[in-house]
Amino acid sequence: RKVHKDGHIIWVQETVRLMRDSNNRDVVLIVCEDITDRKRTEQALQISKERYQMATQAAKVGVWDWNLQTGEFYLDPNVKALLGYTDKEIPNDIEVWTTYVHPDDKQSVMEAVQAHLEGRTPEYVYEHRMQHKDGSLRWFLVRGTAIRDAQGNAIRLLGTDTDVTERKLAEKELQKYRDHLEEIIKERTAELTAVNEQLKQEITEREWIKKALLESEKQYRGLFENAIIGIYKTTHDGKIVAANPTLVKMLGYSSFEELTEYNLEKKKFTSYERSLFKEMLKRNGEIIGMESKWLRKDGSALHVVENTKAIRDKNSKIIYYEGTVEDITRQKKLEENIEELREELVHVSRVTTMGELVASLAHEINQPLTAILSNVQAAQRFLDGNTPNLDELREIMSDIVKDNKRAVEVITKLRALLKKDITNFRPLDINDAIKEIISFVQSDMVRKNVVIVTELVADIPLILGDRVQLQQVILNLIMNGADAMADTEPALRKLIIRTEMQDEQNVKVTVQDLGTGFNVDTIEHMFDPFYTTKPKGIGIGLWISRSIIEVHKGFLQAENNSDKGATFWFVIPVGMLEVN
Repeated sequence: RKVHKDGHIIWVQETVRLMRDSNNRDVVLIVCEDITDRKRTEQALQISKERYQMATQAAKVGVWDWNLQTGEFYLDPNVKALLGYTDKEIPNDIEVWTTYVHPDDKQSVMEAVQAHLEGRTPEYVYEHRMQHKDGSLRWFLVRGTAIRDAQGNAIRLLGTDTDVTERKLAEKELQKYRDHLEEIIKERTAELTAVNEQLKQEITEREWIKKALLESEKQYRGLFENAIIGIYKTTHDGKIVAANPTLVKMLGYSSFEELTEYNLEKKKFTSYERSLFKEMLKRNGEIIGMESKWLRKDGSALHVVENTKAIRDKNSKIIYYEGTVEDITRQKKLEENIEELREELVHVSRVTTMGELVASLAHEINQPLTAILSNVQAAQRFLDGNTPNLDELREIMSDIVKDNKRAVEVITKLRALLKKDITNFRPLDINDAIKEIISFVQSDMVRKNVVIVTELVADIPLILGDRVQLQQVILNLIMNGADAMADTEPALRKLIIRTEMQDEQNVKVTVQDLGTGFNVDTIEHMFDPFYTTKPKGIGIGLWISRSIIEVHKGFLQAENNSDKGATFWFVIPVGMLEVN
């Protein structure tokens, strides 16, 4: 470049030649040519080319030219760039270029090209997939137009490739959205149709319900009037607003009007406090199967089972109570009779067991009585002497007192076990009860050559129970264990009585013998009433024992030992129990 005289820049092309003059000297010949216009044209062309490249790149489009006569194929570098390749990486070869077309689309692409070349379509337009350098697929819109000779034969095919991947993805998402909308429309249409049908059905049902309610009201009134159980409705403050004839009669009143003169808050109808009853309903909403005692008009007791429900308004406020009352007075009387009979059987079982101990008890009583008689005779002899020995007499009197206490203690224990009384639950130490009954039967065990071994856990928790009845169970198990060892060698007749904690809440008492054990039939029936394997037994001992343990909220079981004999055990809860 050079600066012109007027200051602007001009382009100059210089040609330098080395020559010789007539004197054979070197001469440099410089020829200058102004090429400013040509350079401006070249720059304009370069700018135009760059703008074209930018435009095609921005539009993701490139051109291609296929000479059908020579086979030459020109592919715009922009098209190659759309697949991630440089110009040099893909040669301008139609065969090579088609290898990048997706295999599933190649056949249809060639068919579309052939249709246009044969003149069956005015333009070659097709969308297909091509393989990107990174392995992904790109969608291209291809447009082509054939240049034909005078005879109409295609000699060249010019066209463009445009990357439309984003459009295809958008179309796919749009289609998914349309499909989703169609599904929603179908679902909503189905729902509306179902709602419409349901409304029709509800209208029909409401008409039917109206008729059914009228009929139901008649039936309900009939059931209310003729029910065999009492039915009532009361306000929250105790006013009786409804009661069927059965309840009126059950309570001994002559009419419903007479019954409504009394308010449940003021007249004591029941065995429970009305405030407690209302609190239970407020907390739980209903009371099911509650046994209570009501009072008839004449003051007599009426045992009933109540079922009551609290009826609330839309604000959950209780507006009234409704319920039923079933008379179970006769059932309660039968239960009382059964309990009396059970007490009788418990007493019979105890007396029967005492009968088996008569010989030993007689020996226990005879020993102190004989000793008393001997001491009295010795005292008489001392008194008959001239100078009685007062120290000897005092010692004799002391022995008489001891033997008397011993006889009284045996008789007292016998009376306690033979006494007929109602069940009396008190806190007791099961170890003390066991030691007491062992001392009571010790003479009989000696007579039968049975050794009693105790393994009692110290500081065992107190249980709540009837001392006499639990001792009756232990006595029965001891006597059964001793009888089971009648055929065992005397040296091996050992009875083990053990106490332990079954768990934190239960005490376990075990009586283990080394007898003959029992067979399968005996295991299945040994706790049945009047079942016995003893020749002179009446078969109520184990049955009564189990009944006593169950009253104490426990259980009694038995099993054969792995080596010899059998083991009976019972489990009773510790602490205070609610005993009915």
